[in-house]
Amino acid sequence: MQSHAQKPIGSVMLPAILCALTGSILAVGMDLMGYFSAVKAWLYEVWQAEPFLMSESFVVTQYVNWALTVVVSLLVALATLDSANLWRRLLIGAMSLVLLLGAAPCLVLWGVEWMPMMPVVALIWTWCCALMYASQHRMPCDSLREELDEQSLELKVETIPFPIKKKVN
Repeated sequence: MQSHAQKPIGSVMLPAILCALTGSILAVGMDLMGYFSAVKAWLYEVWQAEPFLMSESFVVTQYVNWALTVVVSLLVALATLDSANLWRRLLIGAMSLVLLLGAAPCLVLWGVEWMPMMPVVALIWTWCCALMYASQHRMPCDSLREELDEQSLELKVETIPFPIKKKVN
């Protein structure tokens, strides 16, 4: 009998969809309630200031931003749940956040006004949910690694003498 409790086996697709839905609904709800209006006004002032000098820009609509939020949160949840080890999951969250936050100033330079608060909130919440689920379950990628570690490969090495030609005197 084992001395510690075994984690239940987890799946990837359904928990990823649920994590993405919770993050997306949270972010869209916060947007509809107006939590991001002060940050949007501040970002708009920053982008009209010296380094960016945004004047006439294409504004990304709210519905496109909602769709982007759902896609980003689903991709982050799938990537997090389908990665082995905690450090890889942490790296996925950190790099996704850096990419998302770095996209907004790049789009401003192209003349596209996009406010990244809603996808960022959805990304952070989705990533935290997926990280918690993955820490409480044995994910398929983790169990594959454990099975490979448990199998001991015994290699039998035989040396075959190398044929040497005898020198003729």
